[in-house]
Amino acid sequence: MQKDIILKLHLLAADKQLRPYLPIIQKLAQPVLKTVKKLLPFKESVDIIVYRYHAPNPDFATTGYTPTGNTLLLYSDPAQKGYKKLLPEQLPKVLAHELHHARRWQGPGYGKTLGEALVTEGLAAHFEEEIAGGQPSHFYVQFSAKELGRLYKLAKSELTSESYKYNDWFFGNKARKIPSHAGYGLGYHLTSQAITKKRPSQLVLTKAGQILK
Repeated sequence: MQKDIILKLHLLAADKQLRPYLPIIQKLAQPVLKTVKKLLPFKESVDIIVYRYHAPNPDFATTGYTPTGNTLLLYSDPAQKGYKKLLPEQLPKVLAHELHHARRWQGPGYGKTLGEALVTEGLAAHFEEEIAGGQPSHFYVQFSAKELGRLYKLAKSELTSESYKYNDWFFGNKARKIPSHAGYGLGYHLTSQAITKKRPSQLVLTKAGQILK
């Protein structure tokens, strides 16, 4: 089955600022695609669409979104200061992260509850390191143990809720005293213990409840 699976890169070339970087993006992406395909047992092919967007934050000069198990959106902003340096630093990790999401979509799904979302994001964050190495992105490790404890107390009552506010937990809500990227930090730390026993690639199909236990 796996030999029939294609992780297809579609480079949108209309934007004149992004166009010169497309060969570099292709070169950076190919080893990631090759390694990920070996590690994750994809059931279906995935279209990876690379295009230009405008990033207000250099942390996200290249970032992504995976709405389904078959579609991955990878967007990049060549207007960012230091883009030539940021591109090789960010693209392999972002691509690995989103491909982990795609395979999880094809299995147990991204998740409908806060707890499931935290596990999905946490595993994908650790998968970045499995594929690309290096240090974790700072928004996974920016919170102190005390702050994580406070955030977990806030999150605990919503872990099994399907009506939780995704944007509150992953993009912040000042009124609720939830900082930006809190969900990513919580997810990274909540899945850390599971990662000591198995690699993130081995946990891609593991249900959130098993990890949260």
